[in-house]
Amino acid sequence: MWVFDDLGSPLMQTPHLSGTIIEYPVVADIDNDGSSEILVVSNTALNGGVLPFTVQAVRDVQDRWVQGRRIWNQHTYHVTNVREDGTIPQFEVPHWEKLNTFRTQAQISVGGGVCIPPQ
Repeated sequence: MWVFDDLGSPLMQTPHLSGTIIEYPVVADIDNDGSSEILVVSNTALNGGVLPFTVQAVRDVQDRWVQGRRIWNQHTYHVTNVREDGTIPQFEVPHWEKLNTFRTQAQISVGGGVCIPPQ
């Protein structure tokens, strides 16, 4: 997994091993500090043995990454399918109409709401 700056230069990289190719990074504010972290999941066979399932939290030590929600509830996560408190809306707003995102974390605006980009 790589993290790049706004000009495309690499800031960091960390190994990501996958025996199934379905483990992917998740972006969320896992420690509620107002800055997003990246969770990297790995598992694979290594040298004939089995590498245990691991979860690594990656963060910017200066907390410069954008704010993000504290939740990522499922493989097909999208912002409108779950509320910040973990409850599921009875009638979901189509994510492609509100934010046009899929498997992408939302930025949090000043005041705590989801930051909706201008049309």
